[in-house]
Amino acid sequence: MCLIIVSKPNSPKVSEEILKTSFDLNQDGIGISYSLNHELFTKKDFIGFVDFYEYYLSIPNESSILVHFRKSSAGGKIPDNIHPFLLENNENNNKTVWCLNGTVSDHVVKDSDKSDCYLMNEIIISPIYALDNFFYEKDYFKALLKSHIKAAKMVFFNNSGEFTILNEILGEWVNDKTTWFSNTQFKAEIERIKKQKNPVVITKYSNNNYCLPPKSGTPFNLKKKYYLRSDKLFQELSLDEIHCLQKLHHKGVRKLLKKGIIGKLNCIPQELIDKTDDQRYEQFWKGKEILQTGFAT
Repeated sequence: MCLIIVSKPNSPKVSEEILKTSFDLNQDGIGISYSLNHELFTKKDFIGFVDFYEYYLSIPNESSILVHFRKSSAGGKIPDNIHPFLLENNENNNKTVWCLNGTVSDHVVKDSDKSDCYLMNEIIISPIYALDNFFYEKDYFKALLKSHIKAAKMVFFNNSGEFTILNEILGEWVNDKTTWFSNTQFKAEIERIKKQKNPVVITKYSNNNYCLPPKSGTPFNLKKKYYLRSDKLFQELSLDEIHCLQKLHHKGVRKLLKKGIIGKLNCIPQELIDKTDDQRYEQFWKGKEILQTGFAT
């Protein structure tokens, strides 16, 4: 669905992990612009992610930066369709670029290799810019553009390092509002990759205590605890049984109960539930072999 990243001067550089994940999700073209000393520099001819990332790191920290990762929804995967689009007025030395996260349906032409944004730039944005280099800062033009792009996010960026973001509220500011993302789809992808790389999440943090990290959406009673019947049984768990421990559903727990791998600890006093894990262990089940699961408080 494309991604726009806006970075104000002296803001922390976006991590390689986020940028690489964003590239993997949107591989149809990368464009970047930055301003320095009232000059605007734009590059869109990157040969893969490494080339882009090296260029990104080379940009001075005092620069404002605009990055766009494209995922085509209309038009071909050609250089002409890569954002941001450059607008120039050589007489006044004004330069502005703009980009979009979304699709403008009014400019989608079936079977055309030109994207909706390319056509919008040719038909609307460039002609207006020729008449007024700062039209996008004016409220009535902002209102017109918002009605045209609907729920899409649009960013204008000029050689003075100033950003104008339309539908800004639909994105997210981070790092004390110095960096803005038009969407955060990369977050879910990063989590998915981490789970694939680390499928076994059971950790032993004391002699007889095993822990699963908290998870949401569980149907279990949050006050219930389960304990491992023996260290030997735990060591002999099959991969399927480990998966059962990781899955927070009744079927998996019933299976482990039936096999005798885990047991229940019921009727824990509320005053112990309110205590820290160390206090619970010392006062209630010290010496027992406990499996503390994600559905326990």
